[in-house]
Amino acid sequence: MDIKVQLNFNNGFQWTKQQDTAVKGYAFDNKGILYRNEGLIQFFSAVDNVNEFLEKLNNANGFFSIILEKKEKIFVAVDRLRSIPLFYSISNECFYLTDDSYWLKEKLNLKEFDKLSKNEFLLTGYVTGKDTLFAEIKQLQAGEFLVFDKKKNKLQVYTYFEFRHNEVEKDEKELIEEMDQMHIRVMRRLIKSLNGKTAVIPLSGGYDSRLIAVMLKRLGYEKVICFTYGKPRNWEAKISQQMASYLGYKWIFIPYTRKKWYLWYHSEENKEYIKFNGSISSLAHIQDFPAVWEMKKQRLIPDDSIFIPGHAGDFVAGSHIPTWFIEKKYLTQEELLQSILNKHYSLWNWRKQEYILRPLFSKKMKKIIGAKEKYNIEVAADLFECWDWRERQTKFIANSIRVYEFWGYEWRLPLWDNEMMEYWSKVKLNYRIKRNLYFIYVKKTQDIFLKYETDKKNIRYLLNKKIKAKYVRKVLAMLMKLKDYYTHPMQWYVMTNLIKYFISILNNDINVNSFLVKDNIRNSKCKNLQKN
Repeated sequence: MDIKVQLNFNNGFQWTKQQDTAVKGYAFDNKGILYRNEGLIQFFSAVDNVNEFLEKLNNANGFFSIILEKKEKIFVAVDRLRSIPLFYSISNECFYLTDDSYWLKEKLNLKEFDKLSKNEFLLTGYVTGKDTLFAEIKQLQAGEFLVFDKKKNKLQVYTYFEFRHNEVEKDEKELIEEMDQMHIRVMRRLIKSLNGKTAVIPLSGGYDSRLIAVMLKRLGYEKVICFTYGKPRNWEAKISQQMASYLGYKWIFIPYTRKKWYLWYHSEENKEYIKFNGSISSLAHIQDFPAVWEMKKQRLIPDDSIFIPGHAGDFVAGSHIPTWFIEKKYLTQEELLQSILNKHYSLWNWRKQEYILRPLFSKKMKKIIGAKEKYNIEVAADLFECWDWRERQTKFIANSIRVYEFWGYEWRLPLWDNEMMEYWSKVKLNYRIKRNLYFIYVKKTQDIFLKYETDKKNIRYLLNKKIKAKYVRKVLAMLMKLKDYYTHPMQWYVMTNLIKYFISILNNDINVNSFLVKDNIRNSKCKNLQKN
């Protein structure tokens, strides 16, 4: 069987190749030594079998992809977040491996989407499991590696990491102290990896990006630029500016307007970005795209800047666990499945297709949550978060870092550091639900956060908290959605037609991704697709 490896993307992180080995990214070992480029090749080079490869992966704390070809086998892995995606296929007596899903699509001359994957993509913005929009193309998932036996022409995929919880009984004081020390170690590794380069933080009104900014200041790192974007004078921009000013960091604001959005979205650069993003499996994030473009074009940041977004501190701390879980002692399998569907399969109203699609989606979910009839509440929350980590967090949220790479910049994701994930995997459910422990930590150790809280008593606040009448809420919600077309802080709904937008809000609680997934499907120009 022939073997074809094609690595096309060298924006941001660069592929380093040496003989039959290719690596991209960086990693720390368990002694705190940083490996990248040739050093990362040396870190993995002694591998000769599955167990040795597994040991190396378990000791690698960072963001990387590795392709290691030996005499009899090829070892391939992505990190715990799938931050540098790899795609593969066995077709026409050939094993294909690439970072460019469109190259593989063209190589195999693929025309038709897999129907289930297409519908899943339209509802979530990504395709779950190892699947992509094309049945012939697969992807390595977070925490996975594959071994291809060249003699037997056999492919085997292994899991070396899952974000699962093994809760430990500790009191609040001990947990807070451990969290603070953990943050210090994580941020020191971040600083070491920056190697004196400028850190650029997308500083929003949320806690996670502010945590990064505060910790860098606390540890004395001064080469920091903060930026935000959107409609001028939006509330998140105000908080961002105040925080940057308090910390003494340079602050940049990129204004978004409806006219600019139309030009940005329909530009050739955006079309190229969507392809670069690997959108046969994940929807391209566009929120940061214009801001990074403008900063690069206007030379507002150094060419070797490194972007550090706040993904996904809220998730690992427990913010995605449905709060109603704690009202029950057990969840049935049906309740757990429905909670995932309600949370994540929501971009479009699919009630008319539910009787066909639901059993098929549920079958895929059961590969993660198992087939038990009921789960105690801790296990149910653990499985819910495991699904979220493997699917939405890695394939959609973390995939947003592609925008920095597209414009030629490296990135860091300190809130996905191995130690961060391991810390939260041991925290009990009652401290994770509603991010209880994290907010206790904020109040006790990060008072600066509290100084810049915004007044959220706006129409949406009243809508959710004050008005009780069901139909009044529904009408007001629709009116607010209609108003968003003109007043949303990101100003991005101009990307769709106003009439289509209005028709959609009559039946759906939509967001901008609801329209983007359909654009993505249309732009692929595939024939004979299942109608929606």
